[in-house]
Amino acid sequence: MSQQHDDGDPMELVAVALEGADPAEALDQIVVEYLSMGWPEEQIRMLFRSPCYGATHQLWRSLGPENAKARIAELAREWRGGWISGGGHHG
Repeated sequence: MSQQHDDGDPMELVAVALEGADPAEALDQIVVEYLSMGWPEEQIRMLFRSPCYGATHQLWRSLGPENAKARIAELAREWRGGWISGGGHHG
């Protein structure tokens, strides 16, 4: 069941599809955002696996579960290796 966007709720998350967007880049950006908030790899992976989260699940399906899972793991390893402080690399 879809709902109408409420302009009065500044905390409501709204996702939009962007034509021509690279699903792999979208996955990277979302994963990095959650890693930066301290989320563990398994919790992030759940956001992509679960059909309850439409945008991330669509990326999971588009990239293929094994590819998405591998990329999430790779980004988490890089994050733990300290890419944000120059100890690793991203991309």
